[in-house]
Amino acid sequence: MFHRKPHPDEDVPPKWFPLWGYPGFYRLYDNRNGELISENKIYDLETAGWGIDWGEESGFVYAGMILIGPNVSDCIGDRSSHVTNQK
Repeated sequence: MFHRKPHPDEDVPPKWFPLWGYPGFYRLYDNRNGELISENKIYDLETAGWGIDWGEESGFVYAGMILIGPNVSDCIGDRSSHVTNQK
């Protein structure tokens, strides 16, 4: 591929004419209304991407080392304590 290869860590310069394992990108949508929340750059998902982390109180969504974008403010994954059923 002729697309340069960015590194998820912005301090590392991109590589030109790299060998790509699995190029891809992520789009983050609000499932309730279909609104696009964020979209990231093209990364090599083979080396930088793995499981999705939804918030975990950070306010952001990650796939491995790749920042996908900000989470919606009412995401359950960003709450410090989950509501339990009370009798």
